[in-house]
Amino acid sequence: MSIWNRKKFGIAQRHRRQLSLQEAYHIRDPDSNQNMLWVKRKRFGLKTNIRLWESEDTTEGKEALTIQDDAMFDAFGKFSVIDPNSGAVLAVLKRHFLRSLIREKWTIRDPKTSEELVTVQARSLPISLVRNLRWLPILNAFDFFIQFIRLQWDFLDCQTGKKIGFFDRKFTIGDNYILDFQADTENKIDSRVAVALGVVLDTAESR
Repeated sequence: MSIWNRKKFGIAQRHRRQLSLQEAYHIRDPDSNQNMLWVKRKRFGLKTNIRLWESEDTTEGKEALTIQDDAMFDAFGKFSVIDPNSGAVLAVLKRHFLRSLIREKWTIRDPKTSEELVTVQARSLPISLVRNLRWLPILNAFDFFIQFIRLQWDFLDCQTGKKIGFFDRKFTIGDNYILDFQADTENKIDSRVAVALGVVLDTAESR
């Protein structure tokens, strides 16, 4: 079975070292926990692209997917998901900056028409508000605890509003997620785009 012929993935961030210059992830089969892809991204610098590899040894492994950072600042997140074999842009991932001040929201867009295909938003409005307003004096005293409150995400079909997937953090030490869009019966989400978005939600949103 091809890696991309599935609609459920596990995404796990490898141990984050404070002095490390890279963030690294494993893309896994959530049932067997077997690693399928490796992800590396520089932690510092503007416009740092993200690359997915078929081998942990990137000097010998084949690049499976490129996530190109198109935004000047992370707050205005915009990424192009690119097939490295053909160079084709599969989709554009766009963060809604103003709306995200209240409730975090991204959209998956058609790269040619910019049509919004899928909305990806934080499931809980109260949790989003607490996280986004923790600079207020009344909440700042609890900032240490608030930073451990995690967001869960829902994928919504822009045409019907139907929930077609989710991206949930598992209750474990470290950042471990389940990406599941098996409810996407009309194939609105390309699996490569879904995996790219999962990685972006953890890196760009610092979740």
